[in-house]
Amino acid sequence: MPTHYQVMKNELDPSLKQDEFFKKIQEMTLKLCYLYYNVSGSIRIPSPLKYAKCLAALLELVANKGSAVVPHEYYEKCNTLFFI
Repeated sequence: MPTHYQVMKNELDPSLKQDEFFKKIQEMTLKLCYLYYNVSGSIRIPSPLKYAKCLAALLELVANKGSAVVPHEYYEKCNTLFFI
């Protein structure tokens, strides 16, 4: 699937040339496509986006049933945020 990258300002490593920087972004995006835990190969989108999509679907499912997301009992004792 073709992707278009548009970088407004390179603050990560200004010493890199533009072509080298774009190549690193492409490599990173490709490697992220291999990090999804349910698949031994690659997926079409980078894994952080896939995780976000799955979490949004889960929260939509819970919201439509009218019940709230309840944290694990360990996290109920903590006064911090929890993650699903």
